[in-house]
Amino acid sequence: MRYKREFFISFVLFVIGTIIFGMIIYADYKNKKDIYLQTILHDQEKFYLISKENLHALADLIFKELIDDKDVKRAFATRDRKQLYTLLNDDYIYLKKLGLRQLHFHLPDLTSFLRFHRPNIYGDSLAGVRYSIEEVKKRKQELHCFEEGRIFSGFRNVYPVFYHSRYIGSVEISFSPYAVAKILKKYFPKTIFALILKKEIVDKKVFTHEKRNYIAIPHTGYYWDKNFLNKIKIAPKDRKILERELAKIDLTKEQIVDVDHYHALLTLPIRNCQGEYVGDFIILQHNRFLTRLYYLFIKYYLLGFVLLIALFFVFFLYLKQSHIYIDTLKDAALKDSLTHLFNRRALKSFLKTLKPNSRFGIIFCDIDHFKNFNDRYGHDKGDEVLQEVAKTLSKFVRKDDFLARWGGEEFLIVLPNISLEDLKNRAEKMRQAIENISKDIPVTCSFGVTVCEDASHIDECIKRADEALYRAKEKGRNRVEVI
Repeated sequence: MRYKREFFISFVLFVIGTIIFGMIIYADYKNKKDIYLQTILHDQEKFYLISKENLHALADLIFKELIDDKDVKRAFATRDRKQLYTLLNDDYIYLKKLGLRQLHFHLPDLTSFLRFHRPNIYGDSLAGVRYSIEEVKKRKQELHCFEEGRIFSGFRNVYPVFYHSRYIGSVEISFSPYAVAKILKKYFPKTIFALILKKEIVDKKVFTHEKRNYIAIPHTGYYWDKNFLNKIKIAPKDRKILERELAKIDLTKEQIVDVDHYHALLTLPIRNCQGEYVGDFIILQHNRFLTRLYYLFIKYYLLGFVLLIALFFVFFLYLKQSHIYIDTLKDAALKDSLTHLFNRRALKSFLKTLKPNSRFGIIFCDIDHFKNFNDRYGHDKGDEVLQEVAKTLSKFVRKDDFLARWGGEEFLIVLPNISLEDLKNRAEKMRQAIENISKDIPVTCSFGVTVCEDASHIDECIKRADEALYRAKEKGRNRVEVI
């Protein structure tokens, strides 16, 4: 390619421009996306906390209206399981529709007294398993927190129970995480909610026969809450997306990530009553705005890319035209306008291409009786002769040789790497060819030939060739002389 340098410069600038433009537009896209995702995170977290507070308030109401009743407390104080179950079971069945999962009474020694969700399982000690119950026994104050259990985990509301001012045990009113999701679903019907728990927590606390309520998540140390998963009815493709993404991220951090430019995945870490991280409340939101934002970024990037390509060609053409213009100026400065041969100013540039101390030959050529020719035939005819002589000499010049119109009717030829004998033969062939240019009008040239051993002595060599030419003129012209 003739314009390699211009193309390379244009291409480098195109690449740099593309990278810079891409970085700028991507930074803008990422900034807008991050702001939007943080807004979603803030809003969803706010609704999540409000939903938990609503359940907290409902638990307070249940305790006040149902548990803090003299008949209920008498049955609990007398350890009458049957009577206690009879008094509250209908209410428990109704409240389950509102998201209540567990209504569980505990004795002061931390023994399970009555589980309404599993009434046939009781008498087991909850010491070392249920921190919330231990704290309520110790402080005699209600406690609200998330806690893992022998069967289910949930948002616990544990209350101390007193009968005639005597502490008779505690009661737990807990809601499943699905109860929170159910509230959130009213505001975000197309959003997916889920609960995951650390595998080590479940394995440590849950009854072996109750572990069927949990499903391991591939490539993670977490379980799905099976009941939650079934009730929320997650589509297989969405579950696959969740499992794939959950395996990638640090679930101990509150965060929101863009999934495939179509989903926003939120993880809200859950801490238990002791402040330990035990799992996450997961939110997967189908979000078309993220898709539109992404395709808008692609659209602007492609438009910018096309524009940069156009600018690349424009700039390349500009450099090319500049190169052509400079070449034209150089030609005007270094070439003869009549014969289109180099002029004497071009010799210096040519000599720089020669190897140091390299041998080269010089042929000095002068058209015989050219002044008389001009006077006789006119300057137009003289110009034609100059052009014909130039054309004839060019036939004997190699690619690495230098041919110039030295001035007037004089021509200079520099031939690198040539012997004196070959130089003389070349000049003789030139002389004969010029002699045969025209049969009607006689045109002849005299030649002076010499060999130069060093380009730094070019002036001396040219002078020597000029002397040889002068000899050829003195000896009758139309001949070759060597010095």
